[in-house]
Amino acid sequence: MQTGEHAQEFFSDFSQGFGNARLNVLGRGFELSLEPNTTYNIAIELTADGIVAPPYIRLTTAAAYTSWSNYMGYIYSLAVGVIIGLILIALCCAAVLRDTTFLWFSLSSIFLLSFLCYRSVVGVKLFGYSPETSWWLWLWVSALQISTLMFARAFLTEEAQYSRFQRLFDGTLIFFGLSLALSFVLPLKLNMVLFVFNGVLMMMLILSAGLDKLVRRGRYYLLFMLGWLPVLYALVELGFVAARVPDAHSSTLSYKVVREPFFQIAHMLIHFIAMLIRINELKRQSFLATMRNDAKSRFLASASHDLRQPLHSMGMFLAHLSEHIQNKSSRVLLSKVFQLHEQMNQSFGTLMELSRLEAGAEEAHIERVNLNSLLASLRVEYEPQAQSKGLSLRFHCSVNHLASDQVLLERILRNLLSNAIKYTDRGGVLLGVRRRDQYLLIQVWDTGQGITSESRNVIFDIYQRSQHANSDHAGMGIGLAIVRHSAELLHGAITLRSRAGRGSVFELRLPAIEAPSLPAGSRETSTADRLRIVVELSETTLRSQVNACLHSWGYLASDQTASDQNAAMTLVIGESPGEADYEALVAHAQSLEARFGNVVQAQFGGTVERALAAKLTSLNVHTLSSEFRPAELRSLLRYLEAQWLQGSQS
Repeated sequence: MQTGEHAQEFFSDFSQGFGNARLNVLGRGFELSLEPNTTYNIAIELTADGIVAPPYIRLTTAAAYTSWSNYMGYIYSLAVGVIIGLILIALCCAAVLRDTTFLWFSLSSIFLLSFLCYRSVVGVKLFGYSPETSWWLWLWVSALQISTLMFARAFLTEEAQYSRFQRLFDGTLIFFGLSLALSFVLPLKLNMVLFVFNGVLMMMLILSAGLDKLVRRGRYYLLFMLGWLPVLYALVELGFVAARVPDAHSSTLSYKVVREPFFQIAHMLIHFIAMLIRINELKRQSFLATMRNDAKSRFLASASHDLRQPLHSMGMFLAHLSEHIQNKSSRVLLSKVFQLHEQMNQSFGTLMELSRLEAGAEEAHIERVNLNSLLASLRVEYEPQAQSKGLSLRFHCSVNHLASDQVLLERILRNLLSNAIKYTDRGGVLLGVRRRDQYLLIQVWDTGQGITSESRNVIFDIYQRSQHANSDHAGMGIGLAIVRHSAELLHGAITLRSRAGRGSVFELRLPAIEAPSLPAGSRETSTADRLRIVVELSETTLRSQVNACLHSWGYLASDQTASDQNAAMTLVIGESPGEADYEALVAHAQSLEARFGNVVQAQFGGTVERALAAKLTSLNVHTLSSEFRPAELRSLLRYLEAQWLQGSQS
């Protein structure tokens, strides 16, 4: 500044400190002493490295400058305070609701606010000034872009299945990571072009994904799309500020830095409302799904109750009918009817298990479980099925005992093994048990057809059947839902890893609770404690056939006549006494009760008169056809097991 022959110089270099400059929100000011009626010549030189906004120069009195600086500072501080408050609220929502959408929203807002503050006097005071662009600036911008993209991904791709837009979002994230790596070797201008391109790519992806949601779902997605308009406007305006040549006499382009936080406030408020509407919509959908599941559960419970007795009676009637059919072609048809009846019994058993789980009628009863004994019975039951398909069935167990519910654990393993064998055409199945840290891992590996990524997300759903369960395989497709419910009752978790065409592995993770030691003189709990089967058949061939079937089904049978009072229920399989009168039958039943306690009899014999059949039912005597039919015996066993489970839970 020059007046007459006197010259005065004011110099400010942020790289060397602030000197005698007075900082404000937009930049810096200098205090000049001017005399009235005096002519002054003022020359201003601005040197800057990089792209900056055109300067704004104003000459005012000290009082006016102080008022103006305080006013601008208050507005800017208020806007920043509101943004920080919204970020804290979003972080609280993320912690309470455990929603990653709020978390990424908070992080993107933090990086955006820091980017805006860096361009103001706050950035000058905190970071100073360097004529060279630091490496952390590009890391900063990359973090802003990645967090913004993750927020949009979490909001727009909440579905369980891995959709097309999720793959596009993941590919864009990988490209952003490569851009960050290149930023360390590229010059300034190329870096700016690259990150501007990344921003355009990000907004195009967000807009296309949002429009897709808007067309298919509508509602709050429109609000989500509107929330990006303030940010887009601020970025476009920033580009015009950097490229525009200021007017000859006055320029207020630098005032834009004060408005930018208000654009972010509008952006955050709109997205906040959109996220709240989204949460309310998801809760409503969850409530409706729960109501539908409850209705389906009540239907299953009612259907299971109504089907139990008719199915059992159907098996008895089919057995009686077989005695009256002698024609060979008719007996072939009857054999097919027996097979269908067996399939219905299996489906009924699955429905019974599902209805009890859905109704919350089952509880875990923790006891000492002998894993070796349990796996041995599973091997006996499923090895013939695997061999019939040319598969190998292997068991590997490094744990002898554990504390768990044997009924639930056995149910889980049966379903997993059954599915593995059913959907495997070559290779084999492996069941492994081992400890890992504080958990017990039970894994079922197979070399079957595998499960696609879309099916993996619904395969444990009770009321959805994936493409994995196609029409070539019998069953209702709800066995894995029973596995999931049973695992939850054991405080465990069931997970799946699979590759289509290569095979699958189901992993059951249970708490590794040490099995309690057995008291002196006590014995292991086994299947016989629930249902003991005593075979008292004089005919050798029939006895061998019955024992073979019982062992293949996993039941422990005995032809001993010694009493065993430890069994909860005993099924005595024998032969009909022929022409014995009712008093003899009562005496025989009383003698069995004296030996075994709670006794149910199954007698092979011919047709029974209606009057005698009613009396036999009152004595818990079930009549089987003289010609041994495995399906008929299996039907009776499932009926008795259902009765025992119902009695033990009540």
